[in-house]
Amino acid sequence: MVLDICGKRTYEYIFESLAKLNRQENITLRAIGGNVSKGMGIASILSKLNIDVENIKLKPVKIGEINTYFSDIELRFKKSESISGDNSFQISGSDFVKIEFPVYHLLLDWWLYETKSLKITLHQNEEILKISEKDGTLTFEIKANNSEEISKMKEALSRSGAFMPKNWKEIALGISKYDDVILGVDTNVLNNCSLGEHLLPSLTFIGPTEYIHTPNWTLITVPNSVMHELEEAANIRDGKGKLEHDGRMGFRALQEIIELNQCADIIGVSILVIGEANPVLDTRVELQGLRQDFRRLQGHLENQNFITKKSSSGDMIIRDQFKNFLKQINFHKGTYFLTADKSNAALARAEGLHPIYFWPGECYYQGNYYNKIRGPKIERNEKEATSSLEEYKINECDPPVKFKVPIGKLIYEMAVEFGTIDVGDENRNIRISCDSFGRSLDNWFYRRLEIKRQDFETLLSNYKGKFGLQTTLSLWNTLLSKFAEVV
Repeated sequence: MVLDICGKRTYEYIFESLAKLNRQENITLRAIGGNVSKGMGIASILSKLNIDVENIKLKPVKIGEINTYFSDIELRFKKSESISGDNSFQISGSDFVKIEFPVYHLLLDWWLYETKSLKITLHQNEEILKISEKDGTLTFEIKANNSEEISKMKEALSRSGAFMPKNWKEIALGISKYDDVILGVDTNVLNNCSLGEHLLPSLTFIGPTEYIHTPNWTLITVPNSVMHELEEAANIRDGKGKLEHDGRMGFRALQEIIELNQCADIIGVSILVIGEANPVLDTRVELQGLRQDFRRLQGHLENQNFITKKSSSGDMIIRDQFKNFLKQINFHKGTYFLTADKSNAALARAEGLHPIYFWPGECYYQGNYYNKIRGPKIERNEKEATSSLEEYKINECDPPVKFKVPIGKLIYEMAVEFGTIDVGDENRNIRISCDSFGRSLDNWFYRRLEIKRQDFETLLSNYKGKFGLQTTLSLWNTLLSKFAEVV
């Protein structure tokens, strides 16, 4: 089995390697282009867990018209030194258990390995997504018919890396023209996790010159107005204090900022908040609150429609803060403004900001554009519509490169998107929730999920992998200890 290293977070590849070695004795890490050093670092960490590193090879490869290279690193588990059995957890005093990424990823991956497919349903027992696996490749089949649920699933799949924006190559090639770049980001780019999941990975293996990958220094600037919008979103809750969808997206975007800013394995990237707080934004918040109160009071009027239009003043302030920052530093290399809003991109271009537009909710897969991902009822005249897709591949690379989607990462993004989901097979279901009350950024930074104690014990009893969960959790904590403390 081959696991391609494509510029995502180091810990994802480490625990995905352990999950695959749980199933078989050996796997091959294939690190592409600028990820060769990351691949060697991953192999070095895994070598401390009774895993032999064998047959390291460097080979040329071509991605489209670009010549680059990749390294093959074979990993083999030492049969005589199994470290399984270390799965004891202190679970007391609560009906629910909070578990972190490496634990639920290995448990869910083993469950998928045994059953070959899992289904995701909402609390009303409506199946919305089926996850299947064949020869190490995940396939996602959308079961829902509700357009709102399909839209949310597309967002979760996009954040998990299941597909890329259809113009990702043009974006990567454009930014890679410079060795130093400054990027101004709109709020929607952070909500979509387009930096960590799409842009930065593509820059590591798509370069404009042979064997040289640029940029080597990237400053991501977040206008203070963007931070204001995220703060506003993170405070959107229902009457019981639970985060609504926009509230969860606000916390997810803050998680994205923290990870990009504090993670040592994202090399050459810095984040800077620019601009000053603007009193106009506080006024907008108060007015929006009054409109929302009015809509709630009038909610009983069945035939009355209330439409809150998006104001352009926030976007204007975001662009102004980025422009003023560029004027102050007098930077003359690559500067770009990233947004997933067509109007904002058009206005930024008129103002000379060199905008880059990310196509949200769309994917480019196996030579076809899919901008109409639908449920099982597909109209015949919509030739581009589909209800099923696999993990994203770059087929113009020989051999093809696959962007792996760890099952734990997908479940996390689905839980964030819907708040609470049920994951199950033909015999049992478990309920999984994210931090629904926004109690602490720690819960988001460590990607904690919450499940019932009984469900957790069932998953533990069925787990027969080679690697003990306490050992993997200890490794996870060691990796995160390099990062600054989250308040």
